[in-house]
Amino acid sequence: MITALYPSALRRPTPTLSLLVLALAGGVLAGCASGPAAQPATQSPTAVPSNGTARADALLAQAANTQSSDPAAAAKLRLQAAALYADNSAWPALQRTLGLLSKTELEAPDRALRKALRAQLRLGQGRDPLKALDGIPAPQADFPPATNARIQAAYAQALLAVGDVAAAVGALVERENYLPTPRAREANREQLWAMLLEAPLGGGALQARDDSSPTALGWIALARIARSAWIDSTALDSAWLDWQQQFAPHPAQPDFVNRAQQLAGRSVRMPQNVALLLPQTGRLATPAAAVRDGFMAAWLQAGGGPRVQVLDTETADIATLVERARAAGAEVIVGPLRKDRVEQLMQLNLGGLPVLALNRVETSTQALQDTAQSNGFRPLLGNSVFQFALAPEDEARQVADTAVSQGLRRAIALAPDNDAGRRTLDAFRIRMAEQGGQTVDARLFEDDTKDFSDAIRAMLDLQASRGRAREIAKALGEQPEFQPRRRSDVDFVFAPVREADARQIKPQLKFHFAGDLPVYATSRINDGGRSPGSNADIDGVRFVDSPWVLDDSNALDALRAPIAEYWPRRSEAMPRLYAFGIDAFRLLPLIQAGEVSGEQFIPAASGDLFIRSDRTIGRSLLWGVFENGEPTRALPTDDAG
Repeated sequence: MITALYPSALRRPTPTLSLLVLALAGGVLAGCASGPAAQPATQSPTAVPSNGTARADALLAQAANTQSSDPAAAAKLRLQAAALYADNSAWPALQRTLGLLSKTELEAPDRALRKALRAQLRLGQGRDPLKALDGIPAPQADFPPATNARIQAAYAQALLAVGDVAAAVGALVERENYLPTPRAREANREQLWAMLLEAPLGGGALQARDDSSPTALGWIALARIARSAWIDSTALDSAWLDWQQQFAPHPAQPDFVNRAQQLAGRSVRMPQNVALLLPQTGRLATPAAAVRDGFMAAWLQAGGGPRVQVLDTETADIATLVERARAAGAEVIVGPLRKDRVEQLMQLNLGGLPVLALNRVETSTQALQDTAQSNGFRPLLGNSVFQFALAPEDEARQVADTAVSQGLRRAIALAPDNDAGRRTLDAFRIRMAEQGGQTVDARLFEDDTKDFSDAIRAMLDLQASRGRAREIAKALGEQPEFQPRRRSDVDFVFAPVREADARQIKPQLKFHFAGDLPVYATSRINDGGRSPGSNADIDGVRFVDSPWVLDDSNALDALRAPIAEYWPRRSEAMPRLYAFGIDAFRLLPLIQAGEVSGEQFIPAASGDLFIRSDRTIGRSLLWGVFENGEPTRALPTDDAG
């Protein structure tokens, strides 16, 4: 069970930012308690310096003098010193002090405190946060409040370090129960708010958990409002009204609400004239029409807005189309869609004209510039071109991030042997390695594959198990009762495959003794083309997908209605491309602005959208799971089947 990673039912797991974790592990949170968590039992400490590490040094000296007459009091003094070292990021001193306590007989609260301090040491030294998380005890009603506060601080740090922001918020909310003064509680809220404002936007960091308390949900919702790039002031006013109705009263009021309002008030302007460059003939005409229709549906919902001119990229070269758009007064260009056209566009001197390219190129800027110069151009690259794509690589990275954050660190993978499959698998492998995980084996398969048994047996190393059985039989001179065993060093399966392939792979995993392994997929599995009865075999498979497909709330209904009315057949067949077109329109003010804070995002139809430093558009998607043959909304921390 994934939840077994977390040591207590009180706990609500979460993710991390390296710099913020170091700050938290340095005791910013732990120091918010009313004082040192351990107090001497029988002897008052002598006067010690006010400086943290100097005070800890003095407490250690006092403990040495007290050791022979009162070992229990000496141990408590050392615990006090250790807490001060943790608060001041003095990791070598903390490690030495915990070493002095390793063989000390301690009472239960002090043993728990020692474990929390060991976890903070591990985090501060940049060691495995999952081990730190696993070693943190749960708060207890009979522990001193300061001890429980320290435990919760360490727990929040570890959750942040494994990438579960929402659960870390829950841990800090719970921590307030152990803080005795308004000042300590306010400091705790400051750290909680800083964590939310600095959380990375990928991987669903600002998505709530189903077990979050109303207070934690309020904090996350407030941060989402503060960090969203609001185009429509009416929508912003509505968001504030919804928050007040759902969460008031809340500890964030009034101070943090006022701060959120200031952040959310950053305005962006919709351009007045836009050129939409899409193929209207040729093999991409049908998908391009879906993108165009989604774009125009968003335009209709916005009450018209900019003048839009649609130019067919199959009728002229990109340089000619750009000049035509510029001559017609375009302030922003959206498109082209074909990757080769995007590469051509990036070799042009755009003169600062903002462009939202509807694809992403892997070619480096330097290589594009070299090509342009060899063709006699002098391009001005980079500054004005943003790249937006429904890239399967982004989905693979989100799967890897979530799996590793849950302690699933060793994967096997099956992917189709085509360009998208290879790119998805490569992105997954790289991100797993970056996150400290590993893809222990991976196989590619042809599109018409029906039997995956050979690949599954090889990845699970079942042949080695049978070989060992043969050796035993030979040694005994008889055939023992035998059941093959799969390798034990695999935590999950990554299968970025179609629904039809998943219906073969999942049962075959079960047949080959790997039915207990969680299976993760990308949006490719959710093709919507089968009845629930035929998908029973893939129940439990989890996947990432866009809000347009998975979010059944009314947040997107205002856009779904005109699309269903005007383009019913095509919108059902290509829903993600409609969402792509909608979001291209929503991104216009940010592209026009040219400079967008990396702290901002747009809650959109394709996911939470944000702009990376390389000017590619990142997506944070929702999680889904197949239940009773139907794809349904899920959370990344739900147990996999």
